[in-house]
Amino acid sequence: MVHCAVYGCYNSSTNTAGGCENAQKVRFFAVPTVIRWQCSKTQEMSTKRRAEWFRRINRGDINKEATHYKVCSAHFVSGKPCYLMDDTNPDWAPSLNLGHNIKAASNERSAKQQQRGLWNDGSP
Repeated sequence: MVHCAVYGCYNSSTNTAGGCENAQKVRFFAVPTVIRWQCSKTQEMSTKRRAEWFRRINRGDINKEATHYKVCSAHFVSGKPCYLMDDTNPDWAPSLNLGHNIKAASNERSAKQQQRGLWNDGSP
């Protein structure tokens, strides 16, 4: 049975989202590994992403060298993580219902970029 690594999240592979029978099954995503067999940019981004996932999970009892930790879909805006190179996307690392008060930096950054995009459309 798979359990979510986020503190205070009780989702497991036998639960449905929110405990509702009509809801979709919760999906689980492995904490990203460091990609070493591609270019240096990919290795740098995957290292940074893995560190950010652990920072947001924020649990002292986790072995950061282990590869078996999973995070459920309840912690992502779209329900799943985004592409590795899209580091401004809020789903680059878990950002919802994290069980603590650490702010997700990429959410703020994404909002600022969206706001700038509105000004570029010719709006006052």
